[in-house]
Formats: sequence, C-alpha cells, structure tokens
Amino acid sequence: MGLYIPTDKASLLHTIEATAAEGFVPSDASEPLSKVIVIDAMAVVQGIKKTASMEKLAHLVDAFIQCIKRLIQGYESCRVIFDRYLAMIPNQVLDALSNEVKQICVWSPDTDVLILLVDLVAQDRLPSHVSLYF
Repeated sequence: MGLYIPTDKASLLHTIEATAAEGFVPSDASEPLSKVIVIDAMAVVQGIKKTASMEKLAHLVDAFIQCIKRLIQGYESCRVIFDRYLAMIPNQVLDALSNEVKQICVWSPDTDVLILLVDLVAQDRLPSHVSLYF
C-alpha cells in the first residue's frame, strides 16, 4: 500500500521547515567542506512507506526527517532540494565547488538528474579533484 496523505507540497515543506529547524545545524560557511550531499527531497517523500501508525502530516514529517538524517550521516553539509530540482541540483553541485569540496554525493533516483550531472562532467565543469557520486 502506498502512502497517500492529501496535502499540498507547500504545506508539507513549511511543516518540515518548522519541525526540522530544531534538529539541523547550519554548516559554518567559513570552514572548508570536504563531503557534501545534495538530496532530491520529493524522491525521499515518494519513497516513504506508509505504516499503520502514519495517520497525520506530522507522522510523514517525522518519517521524512528520519530518512534525511540517515542519508546525511558521514557528510559535513547537506542540501535538500524540494522544488525545481532539475535546475537546483546541478546549481547546488556547482555552488558546493566554491567551498573547496572534494566529494559530492547527489541522492536522486531521477534519470533526468543523472543526465544533467553527466553533462556537468562532460563539459569539464567539475575540477579533477572532485568526486561526484549519484
């Protein structure tokens, strides 16, 4: 059985922002980062399996935050993209390069994202010292 909790994406995003603000600490932009993960948030939401106890939006938000926390283990910085991910994910990858990042992981099952990232590599827009994982 899939997860279906009727709500619009904006309500979900605002609830997640309000809830997650307490549990996540922004990285210090002045310190160089070596490992960054960029996450396609809607893919995370779509991958959450409904359980019998998941009845309210708050339950979905809790499940989402737990998934994100598992994904970001071992990374120094995380960027979670909800909207316009086809434009935003490559931009976040390029933005991360300005912080002397050595390893970038992009978590998205979307093949369009994969093609955009391969295009970045093909255009030599990633320095040779950067490893890109997806």
